[in-house]
Amino acid sequence: MRDTKVVQFVLEDVRTDARVRKSARKLRDSGYDVTYVGFHKKPNPKKSRFYRGEDLDDCPCYFINDGRRIYEPIIDFLNQQNPIRKQDEKIKSSIMRALSEPANSLKERFQTLALSPAYALCLLGRGIQMDAYLDQFWGFQSRAARVSQDILSLGPDVIHAHDLDAYALIAPFAHSGNVKLIYDSHELETGRNAPRWTTEKHAAHAALEKASIPLADRVISVGPAICEILSDRYEIPLPTMVPNSPPKKNIRTNHRLAKRLGLARSERVVLYLGGIMPNRGIEELIQSLSHLPEHVHVAFIGYPVSVYESKFQALLDEYSAYSHRIHLLGRKPYDDVIFEAYGADLGFNAINLTCESYKNALPNKFFEYVFANVPVLSTKQKDVADLTQEYELGGIIEDTSPQKLAQAIEMMLETYPEGISRDPRQRFIDEYCWENQSKKLLDIYEQL
Repeated sequence: MRDTKVVQFVLEDVRTDARVRKSARKLRDSGYDVTYVGFHKKPNPKKSRFYRGEDLDDCPCYFINDGRRIYEPIIDFLNQQNPIRKQDEKIKSSIMRALSEPANSLKERFQTLALSPAYALCLLGRGIQMDAYLDQFWGFQSRAARVSQDILSLGPDVIHAHDLDAYALIAPFAHSGNVKLIYDSHELETGRNAPRWTTEKHAAHAALEKASIPLADRVISVGPAICEILSDRYEIPLPTMVPNSPPKKNIRTNHRLAKRLGLARSERVVLYLGGIMPNRGIEELIQSLSHLPEHVHVAFIGYPVSVYESKFQALLDEYSAYSHRIHLLGRKPYDDVIFEAYGADLGFNAINLTCESYKNALPNKFFEYVFANVPVLSTKQKDVADLTQEYELGGIIEDTSPQKLAQAIEMMLETYPEGISRDPRQRFIDEYCWENQSKKLLDIYEQL
């Protein structure tokens, strides 16, 4: 057993986050002492604010018993303010100076900055006076400090923080506590798909990342495009690309999906994997059925997120004439997704490129389709397009209107009647399987 103690920290339910658990298992199997820290969105009144739950993957698992995301009150307040004025720059500069100077204790940090420096930059909206500033956010600061102190009480040598909300919360405290810190960015945070966010909220989110990212000892992200953007935008060393790819061991062959759905041998199935949510091309996919021949069906493995449930149901109702060609298969365990996808005729990754994060995404589903021997139809996401061309994994579409989408689907079904060509698919799997890519994760830990 190594002496290095690692905390895998995410402000989500850690039990359902495949990337967090894959990272933890790899480290555990390599001899690191791994502990999970996750988040309970619904507080449990019978538990303390920070408690140990059942072990997960043979590792201790702790939960933050708090019903809200830690920094959301800041963002919500900022939405009510105007942008930073020039006269506020002096305050901003003093905060940034304090950010770069290690504090002797958490108490001194509170006295000096009033709030953690990584967040203070996000609060300097027009007209905010320091006394109101303190009154409004002392409650937030106390909550952030308590959570951070609870995590640090576990005695970690390294905190591996997943996504910006978890990372920015712990960054100032880990920095002052001489704990090594990894920022694992699961997407391009400054350009994420958040249709309900205001312009101010997006700006605050970007400011939060800009203020806190210099504190990371290492930065990781899921694809080369995002790594390059983070490096250029924040003038940091190029982050390490560790894609969210599946392990080889998850690959199991299955019967044709059409057969499992009870369809005739001539029927073809276009499969959608993942969360059913806005801007994922769901509407266009279902609408394309009116332009596709009767033998083409669509299937969904996943479930609608809460904000999209009513809209998705309305879409199904509107296209009820095609309900016999729409198959909802529900959510499947992570380790079984490739098995369940195996035998589909085409994988759907033609998401709407409505935000910068989507344009530069290298999504899980892309890997899962290929590992399941399912050719992929994608929109022009930079990394996806490059890999699709290099390994002959499917096709790229730019016009996703229902009629054009239907034409592309028909063409793809004709081009790939038996799945992806064996040799390029195997080369792709050998290169991008988790067993291979996670070696870079271990290299980072060895360097730290």
